[in-house]
Amino acid sequence: MRLRLIAFEDGNVGVVWTYHHLIMDGWSLPVLFAELLAFYQARCQGELRPIVVDNFCDHIEYLHTHVDRDEAFWREYLGGVTTPTLLSEKVLHTENKAAGVKELSVTLPQSLQDAVTRFTGEQGLTVNQFIQGLWAYWVASCCNEPYALFGQTIAGRPTALSRMAQRVGLYINTQAVHVTIDQNARVKDYLQAVKSQLTALAQHPHTPLTQVHQWSGIENDSPLFDCLYVFENYPQDPLQNSAALPFIATTLSEVDETHYPLTFVVGVGAGLSLTLSYQQQCFDEVFIEQSLAAMQQLMLAATQQPEQTLGKLSWQPQHVQYSKALQLPTFSLTQAAQYQTPNLPIQQLFAQVAAEFPEHIAIREYSTASGEARCYRYSQLDKDANQLAYYLASRLEPSTAPVIIALCLEANYQLIVAMLAVLKLGAAYLPIAPSLPESRRRLLLQNANAAMLVTKTEYWQGSSEQVVPRVDLDSIQGALAEQPSRCFTAPCQIDDLCYVIYTSGTTGMPKGVMVEHASVVNYVQALTSQYAITPSDNYLQFASMSFDVFAEEVFCTLLRGATLVMAPTDDMLDPNKLAQLSQDAELTLMSLPTAYWHQLAATSVTLPSSLRIITIGGEQMQIAALTDWQQRYGDHIRIINAYNYDRSNHFCNP
Repeated sequence: MRLRLIAFEDGNVGVVWTYHHLIMDGWSLPVLFAELLAFYQARCQGELRPIVVDNFCDHIEYLHTHVDRDEAFWREYLGGVTTPTLLSEKVLHTENKAAGVKELSVTLPQSLQDAVTRFTGEQGLTVNQFIQGLWAYWVASCCNEPYALFGQTIAGRPTALSRMAQRVGLYINTQAVHVTIDQNARVKDYLQAVKSQLTALAQHPHTPLTQVHQWSGIENDSPLFDCLYVFENYPQDPLQNSAALPFIATTLSEVDETHYPLTFVVGVGAGLSLTLSYQQQCFDEVFIEQSLAAMQQLMLAATQQPEQTLGKLSWQPQHVQYSKALQLPTFSLTQAAQYQTPNLPIQQLFAQVAAEFPEHIAIREYSTASGEARCYRYSQLDKDANQLAYYLASRLEPSTAPVIIALCLEANYQLIVAMLAVLKLGAAYLPIAPSLPESRRRLLLQNANAAMLVTKTEYWQGSSEQVVPRVDLDSIQGALAEQPSRCFTAPCQIDDLCYVIYTSGTTGMPKGVMVEHASVVNYVQALTSQYAITPSDNYLQFASMSFDVFAEEVFCTLLRGATLVMAPTDDMLDPNKLAQLSQDAELTLMSLPTAYWHQLAATSVTLPSSLRIITIGGEQMQIAALTDWQQRYGDHIRIINAYNYDRSNHFCNP
């Protein structure tokens, strides 16, 4: 503790008092000031005031007798929770090298305070329970999680001990709060559930947070949470009553910091106020402004729509003005090329590349991850695609509607040839993975109104003639050799259909997404520019043809004259075989599902020095996996996290 008196020229005296939280908590501050004023006034009147000694030992003894019985409660309360709530890792923030803590406060409008008072009275809630429940909902929404885990400060002053309200010392405790968010629950029911949880927590106020962490399912090397909730219901500060003071207090100011990246403080002094104290290295001021605005909107919406479900609660702060706009972070690789606006469909761009790099290897296909590779040059790929296009054109019925041709082939050279042949026809391709159940494959054919199916007998069991005409690649090899090899041209515009891809159908009937050439070319050209892809690159083809990432891998490679590396899926799913393939093919880029990258990060393998970019996506990245990866590979291989929370198509229109 440090105390300093500063004399000013105008005769006033400043008092700067600095103390550590180990000495006393926030509740103690007004208690101590009241005692100091009493001693000061007694001395002015020439009186002696007896000193009452606080017995902190009885509090320690009380804690020892109660902590042991709390284990069962906390194990059940946090049962099943294995992931911490770390808001600072989930929200967008720009790089800020400024150190220190800042805070932003708002005093609620009187109309909102009145609405909260009325609503909490009608629902049998305290203001604390009401605001804390909405804070939990806001944190979970920001993290896109079905629950929120955060800390709350509690007074920690057991009524069983004497004079607890008048004691000075460190009695406060931080308690873990776990709130499950049921989007189908009505607002008032959700808040009642929060009330019940907080009431149960109140029976276990003294358990050390470190002990609670031990009883949880969260690893000790990770914090439980990074947000703290504080509801300030301290005794009235006697320094605020200037009329009763024996001196004149012109300015009162205090600063209280916690070690948590974000602290949400609710004040109930002259008016209901909300304060967010945040570490500048973890949060942007814009997010703090948005959070305070969102909390006010949530409070208003909850009071007006208590019968509405959480998932349908209308609370977005559409009319709140912020001091500045959030700047989305961007990145650019050091060798990134200038982006060009697309003006030609894919097959025409590919024809230009094939003419420019006829002898470059377009596809390197491995029969096994460690076996010999068969190489196909751009000139051969273009020739084979032209011959198949001529053959398919002879089998197609004339149509004025957009033509969709289904492709049911394994991911190999023949699939790439078929894709390019369909595009050269001016048609769109429909990828159908051979591993899909036959009923699903038939459904896609019929729903997309496909004009033709290109496949092999081994990939399509049973007759499909009654669905659409079928072309078996194995049986037409002789006919293909007789087709012209010159460039097949058909009318096609940049806004024509490129391919159709179907959703998984997990939420109902699978839905077809129609993707135009402009969308694909726009995305591919932007990505290849940022990734600085050149003809010397080797890009791994890993994704299933049923996903947009497949098109990203193929066209980012073939529209830049680079080499697409293909291998059996089963071999690529083995981290050791993938590492061997990476070395043999001298891979420079690959895209992996996040779950598989986690497995790769946990496996000790040797990746080639040529590998410079790995893009991951599909689910959230585990920070622990990233840490392990960086310790093993440093910054030599750039990891780009392309995960997004929605199910939007990669190739959205510009």
